[in-house]
Amino acid sequence: MRTQEWVELALIAALVIAVYLFATTLLGAQLTIGRLTLYLSALLLGQSLVRDLYLITQKSEAHGEPAAAQCMCMESTIGGLGIVVGALLMLLLKDGVVTLSPGAWTAAVLVTLLVGFFIKDYVFGWNPWRIEKDRDHMNIIFKW
Repeated sequence: MRTQEWVELALIAALVIAVYLFATTLLGAQLTIGRLTLYLSALLLGQSLVRDLYLITQKSEAHGEPAAAQCMCMESTIGGLGIVVGALLMLLLKDGVVTLSPGAWTAAVLVTLLVGFFIKDYVFGWNPWRIEKDRDHMNIIFKW
């Protein structure tokens, strides 16, 4: 593993500890399924954004011109889809309330962040349909 991946895992651990200590106070113990889906999807997108901003600061010009491809980062795909699903659930399923203990909040955040960590290098493509590993997919310009 690269140094930046060890740093990311350490930051995940710190955030998970903070969630255990403060989540029910800040986010509440009861919320709708839609709001929970929205929160966790936003967390996944936020993790991706922070990582991408870091990578932009470290990017060198050695990669040349970016290539255009019909693919999208898995984190962005899953996070964006989760935002849409969460918003629809909030509109359509107003009675679906869940109660989360600090341990349940911690588990949900930990699983979300670890999923983000493990799928960060994957892209979902079409034409042809595929999921492939591409560590340097920041240099790809999305196209339909």
